[in-house]
Amino acid sequence: MILNDAQINQIVDEVLVRTGDGQLRWFCEDDHLLAELPNQTTVEVAQGQDTDVVVSLKSASGIVYGQMKAPKTPESAVAKLYTLAHQHAGKSIFADIMDSLKLSGSATVEVVQAAPRVSPEQAVEVLQRMKGSWNLDFTSGKEHARISADGDYFRNGGKDPAFRLKVLAWNESKSSAEVAKDWPDGRRLQIESLTIARDTMTGYAKHDGHKLSYTRTEA
Repeated sequence: MILNDAQINQIVDEVLVRTGDGQLRWFCEDDHLLAELPNQTTVEVAQGQDTDVVVSLKSASGIVYGQMKAPKTPESAVAKLYTLAHQHAGKSIFADIMDSLKLSGSATVEVVQAAPRVSPEQAVEVLQRMKGSWNLDFTSGKEHARISADGDYFRNGGKDPAFRLKVLAWNESKSSAEVAKDWPDGRRLQIESLTIARDTMTGYAKHDGHKLSYTRTEA
């Protein structure tokens, strides 16, 4: 472990403030509550044994920076975070349901579980689906993207790849994937949750929820 309990407590206090201010988007995955911090660290809170709550801080690749257990008592900051994260995860699900209703015009909504982890063969399949030229419309702007079969991502006609894509999860029945977008030096920009069709890829960035819309174009 890199972080000690005092450091984790300080981080928890700050995460509590940011969660209360609505600056972090929480998700529920396998009974764990997760939020991605701006530096691509994930904070995770979960019910431990008995009445304990466990908070963990992990890198984008799953390395555990620190972990701490705390009793589920009213004065515990970790317990407060667990309760607040539950509330915000519910709000995130509600917002996604309402967005899907507005987009589809359908009253039939299914709450989808997290996509299963991905095998090497599935990762190849997903990148094949993503291969090609795309116009990307996102919250703060637009860009043209060209994606190669090995995951190189070129922006706006650039000769060198701006990012390297890594498939983290794939749910074939839903055509949904989680794809990391990494800088060439290995730093992670974001993880994108996408529903992939032949000519469109739509979804959001997991760290802040901003919308993503890819439309296939001619090369």
